[in-house]
Amino acid sequence: MRFRSAVGCLSTVLVLVSGVSLGEERGAGRSDDPALAFKYSLGFLSGVWLIGLHLPDEQLPACPGNALLPEEAAILGNFTRDGAFLSSSDLPDLTVPLTDDEGNPILDENNNPIIITIKIGHGHGTWTRTGIHTYSLDSWRMATVDGELIGLAKGHSDVILNLREGTMTGDITLQLILGEGNELPPACGTIVGQRLGDN
Repeated sequence: MRFRSAVGCLSTVLVLVSGVSLGEERGAGRSDDPALAFKYSLGFLSGVWLIGLHLPDEQLPACPGNALLPEEAAILGNFTRDGAFLSSSDLPDLTVPLTDDEGNPILDENNNPIIITIKIGHGHGTWTRTGIHTYSLDSWRMATVDGELIGLAKGHSDVILNLREGTMTGDITLQLILGEGNELPPACGTIVGQRLGDN
């Protein structure tokens, strides 16, 4: 059964921080002039962001991994000026059945599926500017069971930056890659972020 992460205050937080001064990025007219917008977008994804994830049930046919995650989650991310990305999140541990190479559940002596709990670590990655106000982000997290590394959790996002509001919106895809390149079904959805501060 799906459960929802305790991020009900996220929308309130986003409203509260929407008044944070964004300095040059709020300059009147800058985002209306393509040449100036290109200039002032350089590095402007850098800073600390609060990012809300929405992984809806409606995406389940295309993204079966959504069933393993809460529909709402939050990420606190730091985009550095040199293109690095560090993050922590409230994504929970993943409880999944152990399967063989063909995807069939492995059973215990009582003929019940063996369930494992996968812990997902902090995120590390890179971001690049792909256009005037668009960016691409790739991140990785360690996936462990009982302290043993079993694979990596990969995330990818393409986002649009709103200079005037200090916000980002975009899509996200998450996928767990176990040993020998065995990929679990992906999870996907949308993100909305609000800048908390510069770095």
